[in-house]
Amino acid sequence: MAQSRSSKAYTTDLRAPYVVGHGESNTPSTDGAIDSGYVLRAKSATAGNPDIPLLGSDAEDNLMVGGSAGLKPTWQRCTFKAVANGNVVTTRFHVFNVSGRIKRIVEIHTTAGTAGGAVTLHVTKERGVLAPGAGTTVMSGTFNLKGTADTLQTATLSTTASDLEFVAGDMLSVKLTGTATTAAGVFLEVYVQYDLPVFETSWYSAAATSTDQCFFIANRVYPIRAIRYVHAVAETTDTTANVQVTVDDGTEAPGAGTDLLTNDSSAGFDINATANVVQTGAFTATTMIESERLGLDFNSTQTEGAGICITACFNTEEAGRSEVSWWLVDTDVLDAWIFIADRSYEIYDGRFLHAVAAGGTATANIEKARSTTTASGGTAMLNTAINLNATANTIQTTDLVSTLSTRQLSSSERMSIDYANTEASLAGLCFTISLRTR
Repeated sequence: MAQSRSSKAYTTDLRAPYVVGHGESNTPSTDGAIDSGYVLRAKSATAGNPDIPLLGSDAEDNLMVGGSAGLKPTWQRCTFKAVANGNVVTTRFHVFNVSGRIKRIVEIHTTAGTAGGAVTLHVTKERGVLAPGAGTTVMSGTFNLKGTADTLQTATLSTTASDLEFVAGDMLSVKLTGTATTAAGVFLEVYVQYDLPVFETSWYSAAATSTDQCFFIANRVYPIRAIRYVHAVAETTDTTANVQVTVDDGTEAPGAGTDLLTNDSSAGFDINATANVVQTGAFTATTMIESERLGLDFNSTQTEGAGICITACFNTEEAGRSEVSWWLVDTDVLDAWIFIADRSYEIYDGRFLHAVAAGGTATANIEKARSTTTASGGTAMLNTAINLNATANTIQTTDLVSTLSTRQLSSSERMSIDYANTEASLAGLCFTISLRTR
């Protein structure tokens, strides 16, 4: 394989693994990575036998060991969901806290659009003060929201490498073209590979909202690394509008726990600030423990403030672990997709709660589905369904089915939430499911 290093110091790259050991002070600053697809080989001890493949990588970024895929990097996900038709709009859904690159984007919806013209959705990356949807498209095509319901679509990514790379402060949005009409149950995942061992989870709302909300539940100890915030439209009626991020525990309501941010004289993020300018959270190093939640505490009712997006970043020290967080801004308790597997996983932990109980018998289950199965037609993964009429703000822990094969997902299989009975007054649903790679 041809090796091109015309703009790099090739000899410096070769010396890079030995700099510290040989007491050199000039750490190389060039790109010392070997090319993707290159395989390190050893000569066979038996004359005439082929060379032995040792280490390398393939086109899917799998680590190749002995000529076989030994380990696939665990990609994390940035997700967008619009359960109700009214939420299928152009909006921002993620703010990066660390650098990395986009690896894959997929989309699925439960109800197809029926407008006369094209109805499409694609992902854009914004930097600086660009409005949602005004940035660089990271896809070379679009998702067809008039396509067959419950059918997975995979994006063709931009062929420009810089389009897929991001740094802290960059933002992701979805851009709608056409009229959504009946399109609903839209679920989109952007798989990313961070440059650090972290995962991120976001809360966002295209519309103005002031409902205190839980948006992440810790299933284990997790140090919070960073938090960033941005809004698309500044609040002007209330000139002291803020939103605080809290750590809630016990039976505390969303936003009723311990204030985390010291921004704006410890009031939190400033909703009156200039639109589309990212604010970085200031806080004392904090580690969440099992069953603690991240909540939002709005200090007033918003009139204009809209397009708010908050992303929390956590250090993760357990290889192969992935968290799936789900929350609802409103009472749109419709069966919905919550996860699409990019590789083999096993569900092994989870916690659920709601801010307002259903007011009558109501349950929900997490299901596994494949092919074109609907969000309510899969296989139950919980032995005991979630009780949506249980005491508000009280953690329920998953009771997983005992059959291992049912708890496992293969690549492109999906998870959904399937509601039963009438959810009536249910509000503030939030849950986090933990997966591990297989």
